[in-house]
Amino acid sequence: MHPSRSFTFSCLALVPLIALGGQAFAANYAAVGACTPPNAVTPAHTYATIQLAVNGSAPGTVIQICPGKYPEQVVIGKKLALLGVGDTLINPTQDAAVIVPPTTGMVANASDVDDSHPIAAQLFVHDTFAAVITITNLTVDGLGNAIAGCGPDFMGILYQNASGTVNHVAVRNQVPGDVLNGCQSGESIYVQTATGFTSKVTVENSSVHNYNKNGITGNDPNTKLVLIGNYVQGSGVVAG
Repeated sequence: MHPSRSFTFSCLALVPLIALGGQAFAANYAAVGACTPPNAVTPAHTYATIQLAVNGSAPGTVIQICPGKYPEQVVIGKKLALLGVGDTLINPTQDAAVIVPPTTGMVANASDVDDSHPIAAQLFVHDTFAAVITITNLTVDGLGNAIAGCGPDFMGILYQNASGTVNHVAVRNQVPGDVLNGCQSGESIYVQTATGFTSKVTVENSSVHNYNKNGITGNDPNTKLVLIGNYVQGSGVVAG
């Protein structure tokens, strides 16, 4: 067990708006959920889930995610920005935007580029090559993953043959079955690159804790991982 920690992240100031019919409106913005946080841009489209927003948005879209829990596994294969828009500095009671496991549990949605072992990632960014995918102001919580045994490999955020930035993000509880164990599974943030490709991911101002295997990992020769100002807390000595 370890002491609980709370993290408060501020919302980013966004680009100027495009006027349309007297209303603040931006064609390259989408939203998930319903909220009116400070500094948010009126979106062109609103979606019920993060994955629907990813599927329905053109490359280059900023997807603003309202406070709340989103029980889903999100897969991104194009240039997008995910931005949690809850501002706890202005409103201390404001909840964060939190990605949690589906109610039916985590399932494999990726394969390891080195050994082909199945991976169950909560947020999976893949094969975007020159595009940059940014993830800001979100929480990725693995509690309730319902993974029995040591497979598939459970990960919070996985960048695979992809580049981007993770900024002001809390990643926690990547523990198979929610009980710390001897499985070689349970990574909070993982970056890997297949032969012939390159990846560069920056993780900054973020927190990682209560993971089963690794906190933040960069793997393979063509992976560049930049870490700036992060907080990583392990679970101490665990039997097995």
